Amino acid sequence: MPEWLAWTINLPLLVLALWAFWRAVGRPNLLRSGFGVVLAGRLVGSVALGIFYIDKFTDGEQSGGDTFTMHRYSARLTAWAYQDFDAYLHHIRTGIESAHSPEMLYSAFSNSYFLVRILSLLNFLTASNYWIDALWLSVAAFMGAWLLARELGRLLPAARGGILVGLLWPSVIFWTTGLSKDAALLACLGTFVAAVLRLTYPVRTAELRRSWGLLVPLLIISWLLWKIKFFIAAVAFVSFGALALAERLQGRWPRIRPWQLFLGLALLLAPLSRVFHRAFRPDYLRTQLPINQAYLSAHSVGQPQLVLPLEPSLWSFLQYAPLAAVGVFTRPWVWEGSGLLWRVTGLENAVILGLFAWAVVGWWRRGRPWGLPLLAGAVLLFVVVVAVMFGLSTPNLGTLHRYRAGLLPFVFFLLDWLRVGAGAQPVIFPLDNLRRSSRLSGYAPDSAGGAG
Repeated sequence: MPEWLAWTINLPLLVLALWAFWRAVGRPNLLRSGFGVVLAGRLVGSVALGIFYIDKFTDGEQSGGDTFTMHRYSARLTAWAYQDFDAYLHHIRTGIESAHSPEMLYSAFSNSYFLVRILSLLNFLTASNYWIDALWLSVAAFMGAWLLARELGRLLPAARGGILVGLLWPSVIFWTTGLSKDAALLACLGTFVAAVLRLTYPVRTAELRRSWGLLVPLLIISWLLWKIKFFIAAVAFVSFGALALAERLQGRWPRIRPWQLFLGLALLLAPLSRVFHRAFRPDYLRTQLPINQAYLSAHSVGQPQLVLPLEPSLWSFLQYAPLAAVGVFTRPWVWEGSGLLWRVTGLENAVILGLFAWAVVGWWRRGRPWGLPLLAGAVLLFVVVVAVMFGLSTPNLGTLHRYRAGLLPFVFFLLDWLRVGAGAQPVIFPLDNLRRSSRLSGYAPDSAGGAG
């Protein structure tokens, strides 16, 4: 297919997809709601990411870095499909090489290879054009992000500013867009969390029956999320699964407080991750985490690093978990490293610390209320556990800066919630057999010191 024809076909399809999405999410005002601004940021970020990788990786076998390497490999698979479509289908379905398949660049079970297979299918529509592929992934990431923002904004309108800041944050726009695994992650993660929240907190009682239609899409998006980033998926499943169950079950045992029920359910669900992937088993963690730290540190000599003296024991991991989580959002400091990129990254971390201080000041002025609503607890658990995973396994601060981008929308939502409190009550109807009040569990006026 000629390049001009690919653009002629895909641009109207992209516009049509965005128009249908805009209608489906309630036709938000393009400017006042932030819909148009967030979309524009995604599209600009898509181009910026590609240009950045072209400039940063100019030679070698992986010219253009991961994003262009994955694209070239997917294009080879698509070209092979035109020669032997049956063999191509068998290959992308099983990951098994055949005599004439392109040489495997990734493990058959890696998330890179999973995304490559999806791209090879998309290439039939885009004529293997990198920039069109990047636009489709950027639009998907935008849709997932907006669904997440819509649900969180519905549940806590007072913290909607924090949500939009998270979606428009420069590093979030840059790293979670374009042809990248991080864009696919945001698309899946945002859609997953939005669907769980809609099922957990339906807009009105009568909507619950219609909401169950989300189950099949939820299962599909859960599978995609697992394939893209299984360890993030596992934490999301536990955190938001425990939230959904706690909201449904609380009140049945009056002596058990909501937060106790939530934590108990999270602890019951967490061991299931060991069944689905060996990376969550203690023996694997004791072996691999110190090896990862040593290997990646050796390949990042001369750069700022988050180096932790880990020993092959679970106690050592627990001991350094707080430093790992904090380091993900504070390192590098503004004076670390040399060059413009390190200075910009350090300045970004300084701004995040400033926003945290602003949120604490807001909390203090509200009378220092205690208590953590269940939704805040679920989001906080997700952010903290994933940050600990990042910090313990990845000493390279440049890589951490990219990894944490998918967490920042949740972080800014929590910071704004801490700042404004529960002053604005959401209009929702959580359901259970007791027909309790239409408020988020754990909400209470600040004067009551919170609940949950």
